[in-house]
Amino acid sequence: MKGVKPALEAAGARYLARGGAHKVYEDDWQPRRIVVLEFPSVSAWEAFYTGPVYHGLKAVRNACSSTRLVSVEGL
Repeated sequence: MKGVKPALEAAGARYLARGGAHKVYEDDWQPRRIVVLEFPSVSAWEAFYTGPVYHGLKAVRNACSSTRLVSVEGL
């Protein structure tokens, strides 16, 4: 996990939310943790997501967690 923050910073991303209390108001989704990231653009996110740095980090993430990723433009 030590490599995640520097990799995100190098991609121009920043954390908007990282863990913390949350409450589900509808449906049965029960996330244990929510992380919201801001990237300079969708293309910056996609370059990071498909790039070699994240590829290595993703393997570690997949071994220890389950993840749902979405991209939202215009926030």
